[in-house]
Amino acid sequence: MPRVKGASLKALQHMQIKVASTGKIDNGTSIKANAADREIDIELEALSPNTTRIRVTATSGIFRDSATATEIILQTERFL
Repeated sequence: MPRVKGASLKALQHMQIKVASTGKIDNGTSIKANAADREIDIELEALSPNTTRIRVTATSGIFRDSATATEIILQTERFL
């Protein structure tokens, strides 16, 4: 999971999205970030030693932005 966390942080930096905080959650890590009027939540959960689940939620007010969430996942994959 440390590789995926590093790749996620690099992806956010590459996209010029500012990380607001990181923290521990059950079996993983949480990353909170902000871009323009969007709040981004990334959850990384270790499913096994070689498998990490990544969940990205980007919201603008009450609306979810699936395009931004998908792009963060694709950029994270690029940095792995």
